[in-house]
Amino acid sequence: MKLPHKIISIVVCSAFSVTALAIQDTETKSGFASNVGPLCVTALLSYGVEVGRKCLPEQSAENQKKLEETQAILDGFILNDPDWNEARLIAFKKRQGGTELSKEQLCKGDALLIGKDIALADQRELQASINDVISRYDKVIWGTCL
Repeated sequence: MKLPHKIISIVVCSAFSVTALAIQDTETKSGFASNVGPLCVTALLSYGVEVGRKCLPEQSAENQKKLEETQAILDGFILNDPDWNEARLIAFKKRQGGTELSKEQLCKGDALLIGKDIALADQRELQASINDVISRYDKVIWGTCL
């Protein structure tokens, strides 16, 4: 079966991003490596929110609201940058979150496995990691998601 280009891009990018998420960086004491930027984290969270909504509604119901609240903190950080506005952020999150993908495309294989880890993540740990990322940057950058 040949996968559409968009799915392959999301899976490849997300696979590298999840690797960065899993690295325990001794400098930062968070789940994100020290070079992971706020846009990378926003992309990861957007993807996790979408997987939670479409693929794991029963399993992620509790986490979903908390994940969206956590994402709102990052949104605020990004929207404080004069180069960003709400329309641009919404478009970015839709593109990175895979909102255009059908449930059948998003909820199987590697795409599901990657998003599931984010959708079901421990929210306190995730919040601490997000706060750490925000504290390291004074501007909105992608950083390295590898």
